[in-house]
Amino acid sequence: MQMKNKAVHKLIFKKRANSARESEKPTSAEPSSFVVDDNFDLPVSVALFLLLVYILLGALMIIKWETSWSYFHAVYFIFVSLTTIGFGDMVPDNPTYLIITFIYLLFGLALTSMCINVVQESITNTVVQAKDKIAMHLRRSPSADSIKN
Repeated sequence: MQMKNKAVHKLIFKKRANSARESEKPTSAEPSSFVVDDNFDLPVSVALFLLLVYILLGALMIIKWETSWSYFHAVYFIFVSLTTIGFGDMVPDNPTYLIITFIYLLFGLALTSMCINVVQESITNTVVQAKDKIAMHLRRSPSADSIKN
């Protein structure tokens, strides 16, 4: 019985894949009709701007809860927490807000790691491009020919 179901399942998906290839425009929201583009390059300035806005808005949220903290203290707390320095000199007092702050910082750590990755990719691309330009220049240079001989 299972063999028959597997054969029918294969036949259905094979037919769907063939019909999706034949049509120019996708007519349904089937996963096989979507094209995934993995080449999405987020500019460094946009990533850092998003992180800055996240920190500043989070500080506004925290000073509403922690009335004894100034805006600077809230920004300091978020920065120290997101960079995982964590001195421990400032901690939210209310346990309910501590849980909400934990969730906020969890998403902030993901955003921070994304920003670090974007900066790292940008630096890597710049170094590779510089290396390629230097290699191309050395190949064209007449002095490089005299060094080889």
